[in-house]
Amino acid sequence: MEWVRTDVDVLLDSGISVHVHNVEAGKEGGSETLYIDPVSVLEQYYSQLAKAAGITELRDAAMLSLLVAPIGGVEVPWVLRKYSLNKMLFYQWKRAGEQGLGAAFPHDEFIAERKGPIPAHIEEDLARLEKAGLVKITRHDPKAKQHVPWLIELTKPGEVRARKFFDSTEGWFRRATIGTKRDLLLLDPAKLRNRVHSEHPKFRRKYVEIDDS
Repeated sequence: MEWVRTDVDVLLDSGISVHVHNVEAGKEGGSETLYIDPVSVLEQYYSQLAKAAGITELRDAAMLSLLVAPIGGVEVPWVLRKYSLNKMLFYQWKRAGEQGLGAAFPHDEFIAERKGPIPAHIEEDLARLEKAGLVKITRHDPKAKQHVPWLIELTKPGEVRARKFFDSTEGWFRRATIGTKRDLLLLDPAKLRNRVHSEHPKFRRKYVEIDDS
């Protein structure tokens, strides 16, 4: 099998036809027939959308989408607790995967830690987005007696980029993202851990700590 790059027109779930550039395709021998994986086409399509929205690191699209996603038609461009954002990114990926599309949208790798499934690059990604002026992070003041969890919110420039990407995505991605934010945003750390244990029991033995960051 010879691998080549080509442009294709694809009909999205919404019924809209889009032109996708630079898609990997397989070709056998001297045949002119190309074999293309639909998931890889969607992956490349979302890569194009992210670049058009000014998102330079592809996996940032998942996090920015969660931050900009509304709840019940109300704008909520923030997430309370880095711990909650960790689990939202995990659930967003899992819910897309349930539709066979887990590899089709940009996402981080997930590792199993004592505090549950965690995106491998979340620390550096948050630091980079903050430095770029796309997110604002209010952290706990170590001098304060009462603990205050992180507040991670989009800045105005961040909201513009996030919305441009999110509004152009397919319905399945928006539903997975909005549903995840709606279901997890207001759960405290203990309830969040219990939910992961209940719905993903393989994490019970490893996921033993909670985190109020």
